[in-house]
Amino acid sequence: MRHVWQKACAFLGAAVVATLFATSFVGCQLYQEALRNDERTELYMSATRKAEILNQLRTEAVILATNLNVVSPDKFPPNDGAVFLIDIFIAQDSSDPDKRGLFNPVYSLWLDGAPPRDITRLKRDELIAQNIPYVSPWGEYFLVSFERPYAPVMQLEVAREGLERAILRFAPSKTEQLLKRF
Repeated sequence: MRHVWQKACAFLGAAVVATLFATSFVGCQLYQEALRNDERTELYMSATRKAEILNQLRTEAVILATNLNVVSPDKFPPNDGAVFLIDIFIAQDSSDPDKRGLFNPVYSLWLDGAPPRDITRLKRDELIAQNIPYVSPWGEYFLVSFERPYAPVMQLEVAREGLERAILRFAPSKTEQLLKRF
């Protein structure tokens, strides 16, 4: 009986070790997949800039702008004009839904000094359905196009009456410039 008990304990011990090994292998694989570079997200994040409009030490607005000419040149050809996805959160925004975000009359937007050609409000669900990374639950989303053709260096400005402007500069990083030399 003792001999049978020893074999059963040895079998159970081997089964536990094999299960732990298999679980750790699967867990490591899932972890590696989660950390794998997603080229689309990486491109999206490299084409995104963030700025804030402050009133003394209080944040009035947070603006995230993504240059869609860089992210999706097939959908937004650079020669057709500069196109941005704007996520804007305004702390004291209008209670009228038609005057929220970029339609708020005390806010204005320019690209290199020129006003937008078109501003279209987007629904959060549309962005999620298109797999746009990092859709926040609190911002207002807009597709903004300008007459100015896409250029490697551009300056997007968002202003609130009576406060300083938030400036978002779109230019290749020094690393990108160095890599283009080789």
